[in-house]
Amino acid sequence: MHLEAALGNLRVDKITRVDLKNLLQPLCLSNRDLGPALRGFLDEVFEEAVDAELIGWNPCPPHKRFATPATACISLHRGDGKWQQWQLW
Repeated sequence: MHLEAALGNLRVDKITRVDLKNLLQPLCLSNRDLGPALRGFLDEVFEEAVDAELIGWNPCPPHKRFATPATACISLHRGDGKWQQWQLW
């Protein structure tokens, strides 16, 4: 499973927001269901760890911090009547 391979050898207090973002962002872009579902699962796990006083805060990034296929590119007006699109990830 994705999570065990990426996080299985880390102590819960050593997992950072960057670790989670690097794990989840590619999944959010490639699978609209799996990425957000894993983020939600991890958020719950880390909330339980906070409640059990194993960690001081939940490192799981909020849902809005992840690009999805629908938000992975932006279009901006160039000012000359044309639009230009950039890929974010």
